[in-house]
Amino acid sequence: MNYLNTPISSNEIIMVDDSEVDSYIIQKCLVRSKLKNKFVYFDSGDKFLNYMHQVESGNSPVPAVVLLDINMPMMDGFEVLEKVRSNKRFCDIPNFIMFSSSNNPKEVSRAHDLKADYQEKFLNYQDTVNFLDSLANNV
Repeated sequence: MNYLNTPISSNEIIMVDDSEVDSYIIQKCLVRSKLKNKFVYFDSGDKFLNYMHQVESGNSPVPAVVLLDINMPMMDGFEVLEKVRSNKRFCDIPNFIMFSSSNNPKEVSRAHDLKADYQEKFLNYQDTVNFLDSLANNV
């Protein structure tokens, strides 16, 4: 299922992940990809939700894409997305991609129920660049 079909005018690709290593890898791959978007990183769901409050008040743009890790401490990615979706203004933003190190069918189904795409984390650099290149057509 592909929910990345609504053009968004924002230039920001946001990553929400407790792993600074994963964030670093995505940043490096973005440089090699066709995407030329601004990269914004949050290391927790709470920090991202604070950002979305700024979006709601008009102080920050709606993100072009949100890469949201599922397995985070304190608040997992599903809980974060449920909180975002509970806001009427954000209930239909299509550009969320849930990431996990596994390809658990229950997680895939739950992501789709929340109107998000699901992507297993990549094991190599080139696959990550190719994935980011595939997003270039949607942002």
